Amino acid sequence: MILKSEDVKEILEPIILEVVKLVLDQIKATNTEVKSVLLVGGFGSSQYLQERIRAAVKRAVEVIKPPYAWSAVVQGAVIKGLMHNDSKNSAVRLASRVARRHVGLQVHHDFKERIHSESKKSLINAPFVMPETI
Repeated sequence: MILKSEDVKEILEPIILEVVKLVLDQIKATNTEVKSVLLVGGFGSSQYLQERIRAAVKRAVEVIKPPYAWSAVVQGAVIKGLMHNDSKNSAVRLASRVARRHVGLQVHHDFKERIHSESKKSLINAPFVMPETI
């Protein structure tokens, strides 16, 4: 499956507009001066989303994407859950970021001498095992 960047932008534009609107609505609802917007979660780690939000907010508002923004929500939820059971667990930190499940796309091409390099033959004809999916 090949998607051009213009196609991806067109697909995501309504979502980007909604996220920007939600951020602006949250800023307005605070009724105070907002100094920064913190982007977390999978979509929050998108450089494009960060640029669009930066363009939409006042220049004085800093848009921050912390390291591991994609997992920050889950990390916070785990720590909060552990603290709920025992406050001494507030010092718990994530030690591993290995996904237990993921989604894959199966692609197979038959080897064709006229088209493919001989060095790629084993890769092209190799059996593909579909990863465990969510």
